[in-house]
Amino acid sequence: VSSGDDGVTNYATTTKAGCAYNPSYPATCPYVTAVGATYASSWAAPGEGEIVCQSNVDDAVITSGGGFSATFAAPNYTTSAVAGYFENVATAPLGGYAAGGRGYPDVALAGYGYEVVIGGATYSVSGTSCSAPAVAGMASLVNAIRLEAGAGSVGFLNPTLYADAG
Repeated sequence: VSSGDDGVTNYATTTKAGCAYNPSYPATCPYVTAVGATYASSWAAPGEGEIVCQSNVDDAVITSGGGFSATFAAPNYTTSAVAGYFENVATAPLGGYAAGGRGYPDVALAGYGYEVVIGGATYSVSGTSCSAPAVAGMASLVNAIRLEAGAGSVGFLNPTLYADAG
């Protein structure tokens, strides 16, 4: 599922004074794979300059959703990855988030500048509604390759994503 396009505040906050953590459902649910969006001002050097989509950076348009659930606890298989995040994050988040909650997104992919055709006209769109189906397509391709090789499907993606994290 999409992690949302309005940062940690979700859609509910429209002013800086009203800013607060407002985790996005269903992305906070531990039984889904939440997908965020990334942006790069240039893809000339793969992996260089790619950052999370932030509406105040260049033309990224949206701010990728993310945060920690106040409803769902963090699954055990994410413990190492979340600890690694807090050990390496450049600027610690401000207090007020659910430290033991399920962190999201699980994965992120380019979510800027997808070309779509609507009514015969071409438009450029951005957001986690672009990156989430692209990740789903990749997961489908992985499963198809595994099944063709005689292996089973990956199944629920999250434990596999976090298997070597941390």
